[in-house]
Amino acid sequence: LSGYINSSSFRDSYIAKFNTVTPNTTPIITARSNPFGLALDATSKLYIAESGVSNGNRISRATLTDAQPIATPLFTTGLNKPTRLKWSADNYLYSTETGSNEISRANLGVASPVMQSYFNSGLSQPMGLDVVGTKLFVGDFGSTSIKNIDTSVSPFQVNTHVIDYAS
Repeated sequence: LSGYINSSSFRDSYIAKFNTVTPNTTPIITARSNPFGLALDATSKLYIAESGVSNGNRISRATLTDAQPIATPLFTTGLNKPTRLKWSADNYLYSTETGSNEISRANLGVASPVMQSYFNSGLSQPMGLDVVGTKLFVGDFGSTSIKNIDTSVSPFQVNTHVIDYAS
């Protein structure tokens, strides 16, 4: 997998790999429902957020080391426009859900993982996501801000950094 970047084509509904040595793009997974966000875990499993109307509102998984990767649905219920995904080193998969203004997560280290609501306070169209230790960084499109959410305390502590487009 070294030397490749994976990308999703929302309009054309496929996942492609981009060769960083010879600038070629090759579709590797097709027939997705508006693929939006991608996350890669430590075992070369690719997670795909599909936010399309038909066959969407799901998260699929494919193993990139397979000769022909095939995406199979992993989470198919309870999602509302999953847009961004992030895999964390403690084996959780996080998802922004733009349709329900929340962050969900699933423990991938258990036999039957379930995607559950994790944070849903004060978000308005969350579109960006990063996880660093016990902190979530959420790009909140609707409020033009970045939310820094500390999950090590209860209740979670939220710091909002408003982005001023005028300056």
